[in-house]
Amino acid sequence: MIQPATTIETPTPDLLAHYQHNACIVSFLDDSVLEFADVLSVATDLEQIVDSMTTPNLILDMDGLSRCTSMILNVLLEIRSMCEDRGGTLCLANVGGFIQEVFRITKMNGKFRFYASVEQASLDLRQPRIEAFRPFDLN
Repeated sequence: MIQPATTIETPTPDLLAHYQHNACIVSFLDDSVLEFADVLSVATDLEQIVDSMTTPNLILDMDGLSRCTSMILNVLLEIRSMCEDRGGTLCLANVGGFIQEVFRITKMNGKFRFYASVEQASLDLRQPRIEAFRPFDLN
């Protein structure tokens, strides 16, 4: 069983991950993911985190991320799929202005669960899945 608030090491210094309740909360340590090498690094880290979990409930805290390339959306789609294939969920929390715009422009905002805070995402993950989720509105 995963202990609450257990910090895990990621292979690169791009992300900080820790377990809390039934989810892994992942935060960006850099304020931007713009270069192809950075996108690959984030993808590798997220894949390893998901692979380490039996039921991958992942909350991606985007509070510190102010800029990103649309390439990161492909990574997030893949991570979402990996989570769902194993009965888990990918939640995006604290999505800021520019990042919201990237989701809107690419019409990807309907493909993810958005939350105003990590706490809201964590609470939602602890609720039974009786109703359809109501995503945080980015519009």
